[in-house]
Amino acid sequence: MSSLLSLRNCNNQFYNAVMYEWEDDFARKGFKVERRNKIFKKLSLLIQKVTKQPYEIHQFSKNGTGIFYGGNILKYNKLAFLMFVTQYRELYPHKIAPIFVDTRGDSFKIMLSAIKNIDFAIITNCSAYEKAKSIYPQKRLYSIPLWCSDKWALKEPPIKTIDVLQIGRKNSILHSFMLRFASSHPNVDYIYKEDDTDDYISTVNGNVGPLRSRQDYMTALRKAKVCLVSSPLVESAPEMDFITPRVYEAAMSYCYMLGRFTKNTEFYEVGLDRVVDLIDNYEIFHETLTNYLDSDHFVKRVEFDQFISDNSFEARWEKFSQIFKL
Repeated sequence: MSSLLSLRNCNNQFYNAVMYEWEDDFARKGFKVERRNKIFKKLSLLIQKVTKQPYEIHQFSKNGTGIFYGGNILKYNKLAFLMFVTQYRELYPHKIAPIFVDTRGDSFKIMLSAIKNIDFAIITNCSAYEKAKSIYPQKRLYSIPLWCSDKWALKEPPIKTIDVLQIGRKNSILHSFMLRFASSHPNVDYIYKEDDTDDYISTVNGNVGPLRSRQDYMTALRKAKVCLVSSPLVESAPEMDFITPRVYEAAMSYCYMLGRFTKNTEFYEVGLDRVVDLIDNYEIFHETLTNYLDSDHFVKRVEFDQFISDNSFEARWEKFSQIFKL
């Protein structure tokens, strides 16, 4: 049985919860989830601090060279999701097969250093993968996009009680467009996260408080008729841009999506062009949003159902099983 090393007993912030849902998807395929002990995690970080030798990822190899050629990589190494690149230091001294999720900014440089002594890694950010592969062409590096976890699957679009939601990170352009729209449509309820706090603000009801759990987060998405979505680097570093879990979560909640994204390989690979209306100016934003708010039923059901199916874990599993040679 293949093993997966999890940090769920150590890091309980709710933004990490989606990572544990991905782990549960693997568990349903027969993976044994080994939970990292919180005390061992703290001890391992202390050892690295005292010795001034940050842990570097290592993998088992048959010939002792540190490079594992061919075969099932998971026979001797444990799979590990890393929401943030530096989390691999919390897994010392285990030999792991990492899945890197967030590789923006300086994290990419840290990732390059982390994989220099290993042969195998999966990078969900396709742009980061392409750049890493150009630097380490001999390594077994793979790119597999994130996916829609079955945990939040719905049979029908839910009842919507929020007009427009921008959950978590705000895109400044979409936010300014929406505030402009709300100023001339005072009955349209736009809810967004306040800067530097956990509270959410409604243009109709004022401060509506924080989202305290993963369940609160998904409930809010399911209530939203329209969701404003964006990739994190579209305005600043499009060459390294990537798609975050929020897009898949909004799709599974049957939210119309108005967004700003870099039209890169990953954008077209997952089919985001079928379910997101890209916004380049306020006129397009106003017209598209008005049409969606005026619709009596979910008019993009066919496109969304196909997107959810194409980006399900079952769809991703086919590629995972080929890579792992299961």
